[in-house]
Amino acid sequence: MKFDIGMTVVILSIVIFYIRLIQLRGRRKQERRAEELQRMKAPRKPKGEVPAPAGPQPMIKIASWWLVGTGALVMLAGLLLRSSHELIPVLGPFWWAVMAVGVLIFTFSLK
Repeated sequence: MKFDIGMTVVILSIVIFYIRLIQLRGRRKQERRAEELQRMKAPRKPKGEVPAPAGPQPMIKIASWWLVGTGALVMLAGLLLRSSHELIPVLGPFWWAVMAVGVLIFTFSLK
């Protein structure tokens, strides 16, 4: 497998995706720590009342399922362009742009 400009752009977009995941995970951990600290500083309630524990929350939330689906479909279109150049000969050489746009759409559909 040779690395051309297209493969490099796709790899770069995937690295951006993982950096975004790390950023979101760090933000959630920071929010949880702040909530825990705030809960510890809150005045104590009488013995009979027990505060409801916070349930587990996902680290990553989906901003829009439409964007997730669109990103996945655009990535599949890029894969299809990469595998068969005869399908759309004009867009065949630019499969990497379609794939990178799909990954970026998928990346920013997370919050």
